[in-house]
Amino acid sequence: RLHLEVFAYLLDRLLENGVLDNAVAVFCSDVATGSHRYDQIPWIIAGRGDGTLRNGEYVDAGDVTHDRLLATLLTATGHRHDNGSPIERFGDESLQGGLIDAMLA
Repeated sequence: RLHLEVFAYLLDRLLENGVLDNAVAVFCSDVATGSHRYDQIPWIIAGRGDGTLRNGEYVDAGDVTHDRLLATLLTATGHRHDNGSPIERFGDESLQGGLIDAMLA
């Protein structure tokens, strides 16, 4: 609860200065259900990135790996491959890769 209050304070300061119009702030915890599991991990993502992230919505991404979430955040903050295509892989090449379309506007 204390960490969320500090994150809310940070978001207020970022909003006051217009930073979240072109950026992303992320809060997450590796304690999803009281144990250190790798599923059902809550992420709070504030900001629009480069304008492509949806705001004010709860997204259940389903059974996806973190690489897809991180690739989506990289792409939504304007990072692209040299040829201009979106970044669809982050980390281990054996993972599925791709973007989480439900997060994108």
